[in-house]
Amino acid sequence: MNRALTIAALVACALSRVATAAYDIAAYSASFAAQRDSADVRATLDITYRIENERKNAGFKFVGTTTVRDVAACDGDGAPLSWSVEHLQETKLVWKFPEVTGGLMRVVVSFTIKDAIEGGLDRNTFSAPWAGVFKVPVHSADYRFEFPDGFSPGSVSVSPSGCVREGTALVVRQDTIRSTGFTVSFAPGLVAAPSAGSPRSRRRSVGWDASAMPCIVYAVFAAVLLCWLVYAADYRMKHGTWPAGSSWTSSGCSSCSTCGGCGGCGGCGGCGG
Repeated sequence: MNRALTIAALVACALSRVATAAYDIAAYSASFAAQRDSADVRATLDITYRIENERKNAGFKFVGTTTVRDVAACDGDGAPLSWSVEHLQETKLVWKFPEVTGGLMRVVVSFTIKDAIEGGLDRNTFSAPWAGVFKVPVHSADYRFEFPDGFSPGSVSVSPSGCVREGTALVVRQDTIRSTGFTVSFAPGLVAAPSAGSPRSRRRSVGWDASAMPCIVYAVFAAVLLCWLVYAADYRMKHGTWPAGSSWTSSGCSSCSTCGGCGGCGGCGGCGG
């Protein structure tokens, strides 16, 4: 009985360590600029981290199965930051910055998404289901789609709802992200669709929609976490220390965007942190 109570107490202690190691995203903007006569889109992610009780020196964002090029990253003052692209189950962008232990850290990452616009000259569609998927809460967020100068579509459809026009841009704002995907459809179109046998068409026909299984992912993650915590607590009681590898960092999600293994998004759907 005493042994069980001790293990329970150590599990609670371990959980408290997870809970107190925290950061969130105080402000976030995902901007997508269309280009005339091109299916490519220039994306810019403007992220302001609010860091408390944690050391953080890097961030990441999965951007689905897209092909990216011309990547650049800088801090809020425009100073260049190092970055890398990892081609895993999804494309993963990683950036690094000087370690921050408390306060705000702003990062601006831009890149070109190849063949991001689909459809024909009658109607085009742009979709970024990964745009607002993060493993931490995101506040004061907006999605923005900007048309080229001189182009004004006759009709537009935007998801999530609540879109407003600002010059040549369509903007959706959320106090706290609830709708993680962003889709814009407009007519007439800017570009013609690629042929059915193109590399992009073949690439997008592969895979599965893991967003249909979030409950399963969360349940599996919770079960694995609980088992590991019980093991770690028992190990600490026997050896007086936590097992190696239990430093509770939040820079995981290294294999793909299955964030169940590192804190929460659930499913392969474009996680970031």
